Amino acid sequence: MPSPSDSEPNAPPDHLAEPVVAAAMDGDLSAFEQLVLHHQGGVRGYLAARLAQRAEAEDLARIDHHIRRRGAADR
Repeated sequence: MPSPSDSEPNAPPDHLAEPVVAAAMDGDLSAFEQLVLHHQGGVRGYLAARLAQRAEAEDLARIDHHIRRRGAADR
């Protein structure tokens, strides 16, 4: 069975996932961006499945990204 990093091109390799999360939690914006790139498709897909309009899902995903980035920068 393929790992998540095999199926998603922006995913950090499995052996780096934990250090990337730790770095992002410590305020490393580059690590945070790696996580955003890895998860943005899933967030958008989740929102699109629950909202009537795809544009709303895109807007909410963008807002979510900015809120999380601001929170990561404030740490």
